[in-house]
Amino acid sequence: MSLPLTPSPIEALEARLNVRWANIAAARDLAVQTRAALKRALIGLDSEDSSVVVSGSLARDEFTLGSDIDWSLLIDGQADPNVIDMLRESRISSRAWQENRQAARARSAR
Repeated sequence: MSLPLTPSPIEALEARLNVRWANIAAARDLAVQTRAALKRALIGLDSEDSSVVVSGSLARDEFTLGSDIDWSLLIDGQADPNVIDMLRESRISSRAWQENRQAARARSAR
């Protein structure tokens, strides 16, 4: 059973004013796509005692082609000595972000 989707405050205001803000919608869509790409890139790099948390424009669904990715690595308890390997592997997420950014630019150029 899925929960009904509650419109965001921006979506509610758009409906109330009967307008559509395309740039805000595009930023929201790019944020969703970028988070999904990052999640795929980090598969197998996570553990039960650590989490990668995004913040900034990506977390607020305000992500644009000019945005960077703000993130933190949270570790619960004593850090695994192999965590530095995970950080090195995070370069994969940077590549995934670049690929997603290039694809979004190609779509917007059409």
